[in-house]
Amino acid sequence: LLVADGNVETAPRAERQRQPHRRLALRALDPEEAPVLAAIGSPESALREPPVGLALALGAGRRLYVPVGHEEGENVDPADLAAALEEPLGEGRWGGRDTKLLQVWFGEYGVFPAPPAFDLGLAAFLVDPAAARHSAALASQYLGRSIATWEDFAGRGAKATPAAGRAPGDGAAWAGDEVAALRESAPLLHAQLERDGSDALYREVELPLTAVLAAMERAGVRIDEDALRALSKEYEGELATIEAEIHQLAGESFAINSPKQLQHILFEKLKLPVVRKTKTGFSTDEGVLEQLSSQHALPEKVLRFRRLAKLKSTYVDALPRLVLPTTGRLHPTFNQAGAATGRMSAANPNVQNIPIRTEQGLRIREAFIPRDGALLLSADYSQVELRILAHYSEDESLLEAFRAGEDIHRRTAAGVLGIEPEAVSDEQRARAKAINFGIIYGSTAFGIANQLGIASAEAQETITAYFERYAGVRRFLDESVEQAKSRGFAQTLLGRRRYLPDLGSRNRVLRNAAERMAVNSVIQGTAADLMKRAMVSVARALAERPELQVDMILQVHDELVFEVEPDQSDALAALVRERMAGAAELRVPLDVDVGVGPNWRLAH
Repeated sequence: LLVADGNVETAPRAERQRQPHRRLALRALDPEEAPVLAAIGSPESALREPPVGLALALGAGRRLYVPVGHEEGENVDPADLAAALEEPLGEGRWGGRDTKLLQVWFGEYGVFPAPPAFDLGLAAFLVDPAAARHSAALASQYLGRSIATWEDFAGRGAKATPAAGRAPGDGAAWAGDEVAALRESAPLLHAQLERDGSDALYREVELPLTAVLAAMERAGVRIDEDALRALSKEYEGELATIEAEIHQLAGESFAINSPKQLQHILFEKLKLPVVRKTKTGFSTDEGVLEQLSSQHALPEKVLRFRRLAKLKSTYVDALPRLVLPTTGRLHPTFNQAGAATGRMSAANPNVQNIPIRTEQGLRIREAFIPRDGALLLSADYSQVELRILAHYSEDESLLEAFRAGEDIHRRTAAGVLGIEPEAVSDEQRARAKAINFGIIYGSTAFGIANQLGIASAEAQETITAYFERYAGVRRFLDESVEQAKSRGFAQTLLGRRRYLPDLGSRNRVLRNAAERMAVNSVIQGTAADLMKRAMVSVARALAERPELQVDMILQVHDELVFEVEPDQSDALAALVRERMAGAAELRVPLDVDVGVGPNWRLAH
């Protein structure tokens, strides 16, 4: 199916039957052209939901739609299509809007594309992370014309027609406009990246990272399903015990997950103070229950019940259902444009949200295991955001502590309290840790007080003492906000921008939130950039060492997880530590903690 100048041209049926599928794909493909590709019908994972068609935009207004999974009409064999595109893909002379998904898909047919020359979704994300990145939005913003979204074409929600259920000609009619808009938008987006100074980040980090993530998604990670089934039964018993304790404290049985019934117990029967009102009554969210826990045992039990029930439903029970039957492994989908700061997110499963500070969360990590005979290796940046804070603030006390390899939280507590580090108690260290990270995330005295279970006035005194001791940090925070206000955006070390229009808002709440984001975007965004750069560097180093049988399988916050043969773990540890530590030249060293074990918990 060749789309030229908006008209769908179909070769005569007899001619199509005479030609092999591969020739059908090759006829309109000039080897010198860089095709723009768009997959139709695979919103997230090409492993779980393979595309039903592929649209290509070529030169001189030529557009090609190749059906591969429609329920009616003829389809091209996806393996033949991948082979037909192997040359331009292998040389990196190609692009699209979701190039990672395409690399995953083609990899399943033995074609492993080089990183793309352009990815319009990533380019638009770097230009403005808050803006829409689908083809219709790009066409409207950069080309000044309107094209239909897939939802406009196929419907929304329950009324939507699955892509496979549409005729190939329908897919061609819609896809032609999409890929044409992508091709025309590309030079305009790239020009904007150059003007913004984000071009190097785009070409040297984001584009190569698509290939790294595609390989990770295809590799997947193994889980111990028997262990998870046993854990499910164990947690079921714990939930029953906690439920009984809650009912005993309440003096009656009630539905713990019902906000209305919980409101009745807390505020009418137990007469606990109302913390916050909502449109439907009194709030019983996590923050409210944490505040009420100091006044009665029941709110703390409800928190425990909720957290354990969420872990059970979200991970313990859900993970086995996500195992791909053809591989016997989980295959998380990684989104490198997951957050405005540049941090990545993951889905199916969301491995980023498995808690590591509770025994229940660590038990779930135990179920992540390597292939038979292999080990898991975890490499984790040590306090990377605080090191970035030290770099930017140039505070001599922070710089000295990190350069000397000291415990930064103990050093902070000692400096604020005016005592020797050896005299700092565990409680004092915990308070200093809350302050250190609270500075990064813009926590208020009220928030830190709730976290530590102390009075707000006491928390404010600690914060005041901190800034007196670390004047460089105070200066950095103030300058970051002022710089963002004058520019209109915050910017990371590698040039990633985040626009913050509310910095000029007359609404104090919105303005304060934007000021916190201005600081957080610089620090957390820089940490995200360094992790992405490190992943690209590690992948390139591994490609130069083919004797190492290694798969990078997970990325979680500041951590990378690998699957490795036992006798190669020392070599991998040295390689990963060197590449991660060398992701940037900061005023303090980037330290990397490396561990190896038979499961994720023991490796970390």
